Amino acid sequence: MHIIVIENALIKGYHKFQIRPPPPALLLPVTKEYGNRHDPHACLVWVPEIEKTPSSLWNHETDETCGERVRTINGLPTGRVPKGLSSCFYELLGSNNVERIECEQTGIPCKSFSPWPHYQSPGGGVVISCITEYKSKVIINESWKSVCRCRENG
Repeated sequence: MHIIVIENALIKGYHKFQIRPPPPALLLPVTKEYGNRHDPHACLVWVPEIEKTPSSLWNHETDETCGERVRTINGLPTGRVPKGLSSCFYELLGSNNVERIECEQTGIPCKSFSPWPHYQSPGGGVVISCITEYKSKVIINESWKSVCRCRENG
């Protein structure tokens, strides 16, 4: 099994969902977003369901301004994969070779920055920096090696 890692990635759309992700130790699953009228290949980033969240994190406060805790946001979307990667991930999520795609938050919500559009422009907004990993039986495309750090697992 290969774990393909994309460092310096982003979760986009925080300004739409307003769900601040839980602590970085928790991996956020990525799924296809069916019915997105702006992007037919959109992928959502989710806060994991409570069964997949360590009970020690359930009462962790994720947003002090509104008192949100991990247990109150479990199972909610926190953002989207950027459009440039979403079509690739959408295809990967339909492959029998890919076990899962997950994000790990590495920063707090902030205004989008270069090379992304200005935060007040279409495609801009608020972003959360992250590391994205996907677990695959094979390296899907050799060109990924220039973008990702690949390593064998086990």
